[in-house]
Amino acid sequence: MRILTAALIAVALAASSSASAQTVDVATITCKDFSAHKKDDMLAIVMWLTGYYTKDDDPTVIDFAKVKAKTDKVADYCAKNPAVGLVPAAEPILASE
Repeated sequence: MRILTAALIAVALAASSSASAQTVDVATITCKDFSAHKKDDMLAIVMWLTGYYTKDDDPTVIDFAKVKAKTDKVADYCAKNPAVGLVPAAEPILASE
């Protein structure tokens, strides 16, 4: 299940990547760093994090409206808390479902 989810996320990330390659270390990125990214990049990062928090028995469905809503929640939190790491900021939002 995780392999399928990872493959779907990889396809989504590849489709949304820009012409200039860029890497993001999700373990070290702060909310300030996250907020500095373009909206498409923010969506791709949250898409990756959504897959990271997906349980093995979760459905293999991507609800783009939910991902966008979660991206907005993470972005709102990060705007108010720029020094917080992205993973601790996103975990309560993304792991809740």
